[in-house]
Amino acid sequence: MVLGSKKLVMETCKLCGTQFEIPEDDQRYFQIHGISHPKYCRLCSWKRKLSWQNEYQIYKTKCDATKKTMVSVYKDGAPFPVYEKEYWTSGDWVLPEMDYDENKPFFEQYWEFFKKVPRPSTNRVGAENSEYAHLIFDSKSCYLSFQVFQCERLIGCYRAVRVKDSANSFFCIESELLYECVNCSKCYNLRFSADCENCSDSSYLYDCKGCRNCFMCWNLRNKEYCFMNEKYSKEEYEKKISIYDLSQLEGQRRARKDFENQREKFTVKAAHKINCENCFGDYLVGCKDCNEIYFSDGCRDSKNILRGTEDVNSFDCVVGGKIELCYNLLQPGWCYMCAFTSNCNRCNDTYFSESCDDCSECLGCISLKRGKFCIFNKKYSEEEYYKIKGQIFEELRKSDNFEEFFNPEKSPFEYEETIADLYFPKSGDRNEKDFGKDKCTLCGRGLAVSEAERNFYEKMNLALPDKCFYCRISALAKPYSVIQLKTTNCSQCRNEVFSARNGKVYCEQCYLGAVY
Repeated sequence: MVLGSKKLVMETCKLCGTQFEIPEDDQRYFQIHGISHPKYCRLCSWKRKLSWQNEYQIYKTKCDATKKTMVSVYKDGAPFPVYEKEYWTSGDWVLPEMDYDENKPFFEQYWEFFKKVPRPSTNRVGAENSEYAHLIFDSKSCYLSFQVFQCERLIGCYRAVRVKDSANSFFCIESELLYECVNCSKCYNLRFSADCENCSDSSYLYDCKGCRNCFMCWNLRNKEYCFMNEKYSKEEYEKKISIYDLSQLEGQRRARKDFENQREKFTVKAAHKINCENCFGDYLVGCKDCNEIYFSDGCRDSKNILRGTEDVNSFDCVVGGKIELCYNLLQPGWCYMCAFTSNCNRCNDTYFSESCDDCSECLGCISLKRGKFCIFNKKYSEEEYYKIKGQIFEELRKSDNFEEFFNPEKSPFEYEETIADLYFPKSGDRNEKDFGKDKCTLCGRGLAVSEAERNFYEKMNLALPDKCFYCRISALAKPYSVIQLKTTNCSQCRNEVFSARNGKVYCEQCYLGAVY
């Protein structure tokens, strides 16, 4: 959907063949970089970028420099050298560089250079006792946990901020003792719940706030001792929930089935937006004047943003934040005036580059730190740099080939390893099978349980899981991976609304009237 724009041109997506609009207002995003308008629709452009992002698949391999065993997001046989994180940051190796050849196409040279430069095995900054983790920052004792910030003692968690002593949870903030929770904030001792805030000592909740000692409830506010939304005395409540023994898998299956049977009674918001103005998207907080934006906060005047934080005047950027005047980025952080970069931080005026930090006026660089006026990691004078940059951009404008940078065929990951498979799955749902003892019932992976994990389940009085971490996280994240809204009608007032959800949904006004 286009907010406040006039049509400029209709383009046919090079991947899926559908037509998409390029509104007049979008010219600013491309013209400021001297780049031609996109040739891929929003979803296909995101799919291409996400096929370069492995967030939660890790392997035991050997460092190509030290030959030590390490944990890595890259399998053996990566197209470039992979160094253990500590060695990669040590400065004990020489960063490769390459001369630019004006007689060869830019991307022919870039893909040659791409294979020469070492990459870090994982991204861990300020992480203590967290070898089996990736994209982890200022955290302690996290195992099989990914995209976590300021967390402690996590097992099998994905996308968590300031969470402690929790397992198998996704998209949670400032909570403790969570198990199989999704999109929960400021909660304590909560299990099998979604979209909850300030809840404690409860299980199987949906969209509850300020609730304690509740079981199998939905849309409640500030309640206690409720079962299936009915209020009971403490003694009656404990008797009601005693039939569900969560220390046994059979008890969990029974509770899950009974809770699912109540889903038709849930009051479901068409879209989740908090303190937003003139925005089209879902799961947004504090955004203004944004279009086609999902799972983001604090963004302004931006379009086609997925999982962004404080993106300003930016277009087609995914999984990152703190950026301004940027275009077509993957996993950026604190960047200004950049286009076609991946995993770059604190960079300005940087193009077609990967894993660079604190760089300015750089192009085609990889793993470069504090570089300026560099091409393929080689330093040039300011005059030489801008001359060569002009030649490269002129070549790419003539060939209309800017978007070759995120060519999925060049990705070092298999599609199923990347989060593209989460948002754009190639295969359908898998049925449970008997793969044998200590095997995941969905994929057949081994179910090795660490001592810390076993202690957690005993503390929480929960059964050991029968599915591996990857299948558990995929199941939790799947309902939160829909990134396209469709037109439907509010189930109560029948006004038109936009929603990513199937079934009955409510507009904001009717939702508030129903739950308060």
